[in-house]
Amino acid sequence: MGTTTNSILFYSVIANMFATLFIGQIYDIFGRKLTLFFSVLFASIFLTVTPFSPDIYPWLLLCRIGIAVTIVASQCMPLITDYIKKSSRGKAIAFQSLGFVIGDLFTFAVLFNFTKNLDPKY
Repeated sequence: MGTTTNSILFYSVIANMFATLFIGQIYDIFGRKLTLFFSVLFASIFLTVTPFSPDIYPWLLLCRIGIAVTIVASQCMPLITDYIKKSSRGKAIAFQSLGFVIGDLFTFAVLFNFTKNLDPKY
């Protein structure tokens, strides 16, 4: 289980880093609204399909990579620099990062609650 989770996380982080290089150009070509719309749409599709993945390789791996690539657009969102005045941008980015952390903590709390009664052998 640990090796599989490690591989999935490793490849999704690599895909996320690769997608980050191009997201600025995608925003410039297609615009902010369209890029964010399709990012949320495809992330929702990948998140919906992930629990129904029949095998870890390649389906779960591809779904996780798809989530990592599509979520980049919301993480690299240039809307803060467009709509927040210069003196408040640091606070806005801090609140956005805080939202990501609180979301992750909430996700971990839910997952730990669901998995607390599982047998640790598996």
